[in-house]
This record gives sequence, structure tokens and C-alpha cells, in this order.
Amino acid sequence: MAVARRIEGKYSKDEILTAYLNRIYFGQQCYGIAQAADLYFGKKVADLTLAECATLAGLVRGPSIYNPVYSPEAAAKVRNATLERMFECEFITQEQLWQALREPMAVAGKREARPGSYPVLVVSRELGDLDCCDEQEGTSSIFVMTTLDLEFQRMVEDVSEPMLVALESSSVWAGLPKRVDNQLNRCVQAAILCVDSRKGDLLAVTGGRSAQDGLDRWQSKVMPGDLFTPIVNLCAVDQRRTVIRSNPEVTGRGVGFNTVIETAQKAGYKGELPRSSDLYTGRFSVPLSHAVNALYLIGNDGFNVSISSVRQVGTTKKNLVMVNAPSPEESRREILPRESAHLVASLPPFRYDERTRKTFVNVRLPGNTGHFSAVMGRYFTVFAWVGFDSPEAAVYEKKGVSAALAKTCSSLAGEVYDRAEEGRRKAVRERRERENAAEQGSQ
Repeated sequence: MAVARRIEGKYSKDEILTAYLNRIYFGQQCYGIAQAADLYFGKKVADLTLAECATLAGLVRGPSIYNPVYSPEAAAKVRNATLERMFECEFITQEQLWQALREPMAVAGKREARPGSYPVLVVSRELGDLDCCDEQEGTSSIFVMTTLDLEFQRMVEDVSEPMLVALESSSVWAGLPKRVDNQLNRCVQAAILCVDSRKGDLLAVTGGRSAQDGLDRWQSKVMPGDLFTPIVNLCAVDQRRTVIRSNPEVTGRGVGFNTVIETAQKAGYKGELPRSSDLYTGRFSVPLSHAVNALYLIGNDGFNVSISSVRQVGTTKKNLVMVNAPSPEESRREILPRESAHLVASLPPFRYDERTRKTFVNVRLPGNTGHFSAVMGRYFTVFAWVGFDSPEAAVYEKKGVSAALAKTCSSLAGEVYDRAEEGRRKAVRERRERENAAEQGSQ
């Protein structure tokens, strides 16, 4: 509310709307009304017809669902609804309405879909959260250095889609929605995060099967369920109370709402949390990223290491606005009690494998909000989620579907981790070979 008042005190309604239209996502890796007008209609904004304006206004509701290139019928439907609302609010006349409704849904030709980019979505959101780009010394351009690795990103994308296609081709998937070209409505989705275990650097990310819809599933709300249990256990361990492994609700009652909520907020759960037994069992809705941040923090023994993709921001490489990296002293600061976090990381849902020295997490989220898996090792941590945007109980109740989703989610996390580790070993071998060659050459 305070930010909204500040904005309205400094800018007019027209200025606010202009800024909004110039930066929002219109699908097909297209940001801003000018780019959208050119992409879909081959025109400047000033040359758009009323019907075309209504089409772009409706497109904002769902850039993949109402895309006039791939879904002209859906685009026409939302365009007409927009026009009728404009007439009801007396922005246009009856004659203008009739004329616009009769205009055919014509686009500037079926251009090849631009490849989506989840890294762009993630970096853009993080820059907004950092709030460091308001003043750019008279320039509209900024320089951003990220932690993302292009090879890792390609690897994650190469692993993800074939596994989902294999899932949709299995016998248990008969009668359920499948991906056809770019039609992803109601299809199963998957999201993956690959992180540097030691520094929190985000190396690769996907938020679904296509960034064209502008949705990042790590920001979608789920019920954390067993993913919240480590928070409850941490509070109990820190107070030297008994942890009931099979019943976090009983464990939580011995600690109390206030302590659990305070610890959860330190760990990364933002916003209001329920003050009922639903708190202890994780039956409340939060963005999936909140649960991920908490798991990652506990996996790092409670030290001040957070997942981030932005390292430096500046107007030029020499003129930095911000460096988003904690000092060595700050990174060793305990956000959560270290000994308690270390102990909790060995309790369910965490499962440590002595042979591989990796920690695994595999959880079915309550309320049919998907399956979650994680693989945590010395160098890499991989998080994966598989589920639906609009979960239907009937889908999960179908024989074999839930087990197939869980297996796919676990396989995704494991395969990405194994390939990341394989790439690291290869890089180490190549570096040693170069060092040995250089040493022999100098002798």
C-alpha cells in the first residue's frame, strides 16, 4: 500500500499505465506493447485498430491461451469480451462495437514462435525485487551479470521435455491431455532449478514446458505439506523437544504457532501463515519458491546462503549500481541455528545416502498440487516439480498416474544432477590435462 501511494503521488494514471504497457509480457518472448503490435499485426501502436487493441488487451490475461497466432478462436473470444466491457463502461459506441466485432482475426502471418526464456523471466523478477534499477544516470540500458550457465541451461532443457513426452506416451496416460505443438493447456508441466550448492548461484532454470505463456511455476502456489516439516522439526530440536517423525502436528504442538511462524519467515516463507494445525502439516498455499529457499537454507546448515541469479548490475561494466554478493563474513552468518539445521537435514523428508553422499527429497504435495524432488550434493543441488496448473483430483485418482508423476519428477532431478556432475568432472579433467601439458612444455 505504501509503495502504491508513493507511485500515485509521483506519477499520473496515464504514466503508470504507459510504464505497465511498455514492459509486460505478451507471449512469444515479446515484452511491451510496441513489440507486440509489430509482432502480431506488423504495425505501430498508433496504427492499431480498435479490434486489434482489444486483442492485445485480452492477450495479457493468458499469453499462451489467447495467442492470436496459434489460438485465433480463443483470441477472438477474449477480444470480443473486452470490446463488450468497453461498451458497458461507455468507452466506445454501439456502432464502434459492432464494427470491431465483425473485424476478422487477422495477424501479420504465422511467424515462427520465438524461443521462450525462463532465465529472462527469473532475472527480470529478481531485478524487480532488488529494486536497484530506478535511477540509471540518464540511460535506459543496464548491464546485468548473472550466475546462469548456458551449457547447463541447454542440458536441463534437453533432459526435461523428452521425459515429459515419454510420460505422455505411456499407457497410464491414455485419455489425459498431451502436448501438441505449442498447445499446452491442461498439460502436465515440469519446473527445474539447478543451483551451486556452496554459493547459491542459480546455474539453470525452467519454469514449465514453454516460457511463451509467461508463467514461472516456481512462483505458483502449492501446499508444501512434508516440505514444511523440517521447519517444525527445527523448532523442536532447537528447544530440545521430542521430534515425532511420523506426526509433525504433534511435534508442532509442543513448540507453538509463534515459534514455528517466526522460524519459517527467517527461512524464506513470506506472507501470512495460518495459526492452526494446518501450519504444522503444511496444508496452506505458498509459492513453491518459498519451500525451496527453506530447504536450501537448512541443507546449508542454516548459513546465510540464498539462491540468486543476479551478481552485478550497472549502467556499464565499470559503473556498477549494485553487487549482489554477501561478504565472506556475511555468508557465514547463521540465519537458522547451525547444529539444529544440520540434525534436521538428516530427518524426513531428507534422506541421506552414505554410498553416494547425496541427500534426496521426494514428496507428493497435498491438494494435488504436484510432486517435488530434490538431489543435494557437494557441488550441485537440483530441485524439480511436476504437476498441473489446474490440478484435478480425478487425474491423480486414475490408476498409475500419481506413481508415474512421482517417478518422472524423481528421474528429472536425478538425471539433471548426474549430468551436471559429469560435466564438472569433465571440466576438471580437461583443466588438469592443460596444466600437465603446460608443465611439460616448460621443462
